[in-house]
Amino acid sequence: MTVFLAVFVFQYLPKIYHSVCVLRRLQSSAGCIFRTIWWGIALNLIAYFVGAHAVGACWYLLGIQRATRCLNEMCTEAKNCTLETIGCAIPVYYGVARNSNSMRGDISEIVAWANNTKARNVCLDSQDNYAYGAYKWTVLLVSNSSRLEKMLLPIFWGLMNITTFGGGLVSTTELLEIIFNIIVVTTGLLLVTMLIGNIKVFLNSTTSKKQALHLKMRSMEWWMKRRKLPKETKQRVRLYERQRWAATRGVDECEMIRHMPEGLRRDIKYHLCLDLVRQVPLFQHMDELVLENICDRVKSLIFPKGETVTLETTEAFSLEASDVKYVTQHFRYTFVTEKVRRSARYYSPGWRTWAAVAIQLAWRRYKQRASLASLSLVMRPRRPASSPGEDRLRHYAALLTSPKPIQDELS
Repeated sequence: MTVFLAVFVFQYLPKIYHSVCVLRRLQSSAGCIFRTIWWGIALNLIAYFVGAHAVGACWYLLGIQRATRCLNEMCTEAKNCTLETIGCAIPVYYGVARNSNSMRGDISEIVAWANNTKARNVCLDSQDNYAYGAYKWTVLLVSNSSRLEKMLLPIFWGLMNITTFGGGLVSTTELLEIIFNIIVVTTGLLLVTMLIGNIKVFLNSTTSKKQALHLKMRSMEWWMKRRKLPKETKQRVRLYERQRWAATRGVDECEMIRHMPEGLRRDIKYHLCLDLVRQVPLFQHMDELVLENICDRVKSLIFPKGETVTLETTEAFSLEASDVKYVTQHFRYTFVTEKVRRSARYYSPGWRTWAAVAIQLAWRRYKQRASLASLSLVMRPRRPASSPGEDRLRHYAALLTSPKPIQDELS
């Protein structure tokens, strides 16, 4: 039994070491073992159960060894009993003929040993008639034929003693039992400490962002109170912080991708901003290269409802004048298409002002011609009409004084 226990331990420890090494290599290569926190908690619980299973298995083997020792002592005290009699079955020899008289004698000795009530009462029926020590519960499993109970009871014993740091252990003076109890207490202390520490770390990681938000809100409340801001302004600040948290969940996308490689950063921002940039009519007909550079320079902004910048609580991207100049200067050749020029003229303030002046002058000329046509039917003296040269001169003066763009805004 001692050899079997040693073989079990020397096979089990390398497996645990190999599993730990695999997990460390996986964490070093992928950055994490599992993508979610709950998988990490489950992994720690599985490791805890594996440790309890190993302790329970060693306890079961040592308990069987103690029960076997008790039976050996009872066999020594009995008459006509040898150590071979304790075996459960007669060995089978292939290719070797055995004497039938010796087999008949072995069977009679086994039957006599089976009828020994003293050995059963001392070693198997009660756990108080022999010094089992920490292996008392193994008496319930020696004569039990249920394999499920033989598997579950050692695991339960291991969990109970690891969790309580061996609080229910009753040891004898045997050296191996004392060493085993010390190992159980030490293993329980290490496993429980690691389990509680890891679960605490995982749970803190789930609530760290919320705690950071609460800390920031407390600091902001203290600052607004110290600066004596108006009540309406305080409400707007609180509304902005709540809506920003609801939109981003505490994740700053710009800060997250700022330190990434340039190609990866451009691809991410292009994926995030392309749909919003295409909603601008001026950018609908532009080249993909221009859109990619525009997306690389936009900045994510969030405005709460009620502010003058936007009417809805939506996420937007801002593009500064320097960014527009950068794109137009480096990609001037892409703005020569007629669609882009029409879009630029349509949204240009200069072209809109000039078009408004031209429309007003045309409308005034039309009204003047209509009034002259109606007055020609009435015979009354009227002021002499201005000459066509004067009208043309007035028209040119209005167009020249209006801020008509000499060239397109984007050229």
